[in-house]
Amino acid sequence: MSRVANTDGLVYRIPIERMEEVKTIVKAWEKRTKMTMEYDYTTFIAQADVNNYIAVFDNGKIERKGGAVKESKPCDYDLPIVKDAVTEYFVHGITPEEYINSINELAPFMKTYKLMGSYVRALHGDEEQQGKVFRVFASRSRKDGCVYKQKEGKNKEKFAGCPERCKIINEDIRDMKCPAWLNKSWYIDEAYKTIARYIGGEIYEACKKGERIQTLLYNRYRKGNYGYNAENTKR
Repeated sequence: MSRVANTDGLVYRIPIERMEEVKTIVKAWEKRTKMTMEYDYTTFIAQADVNNYIAVFDNGKIERKGGAVKESKPCDYDLPIVKDAVTEYFVHGITPEEYINSINELAPFMKTYKLMGSYVRALHGDEEQQGKVFRVFASRSRKDGCVYKQKEGKNKEKFAGCPERCKIINEDIRDMKCPAWLNKSWYIDEAYKTIARYIGGEIYEACKKGERIQTLLYNRYRKGNYGYNAENTKR
């Protein structure tokens, strides 16, 4: 039996033969505290920590919690291609290469940066940019640079997580297709970094060292071992 908990819930991995024992314990707790426990039944959980997880429930519903995997909304469209690729890997066993290379719409590849606080300007390479919000896309072109922010009288600072080469497209991109310059490999690598964080162990340690982890993950993929398989889990 194993568990993960936060302030409002418990996740237990419970052998089926011990379920009646667990229900007896829960009923005793409910009687003592005058509170009621609710049960959700999951067939699979991939979890980085208590607030970041992907869960598949027994009715087929998929729940995605945490900034690295949550479903993106139009108001916070920020690397949805990576979040969806991570979910597809754990839930359906589809590799980031397969998923990301199958998407032809440009919008899901968007990374959004905002100029905030005491930062007074943004630069693309050495060129100052107008505005405060920037839609960034990883580029294969060596002519493209990174996006930076700068305080008055200070050195420029790279926006966190920005590709070393990228383009800024701030116009309407809803009907745009992926151009030839788009560097899909950058997004694939980002997906693998998130997957490594969720799996942990030797794979996460290899990722932190800057090693390419595709081979280790490929071996897991071939064996059908995509993450923490919490069959018959009660939450």
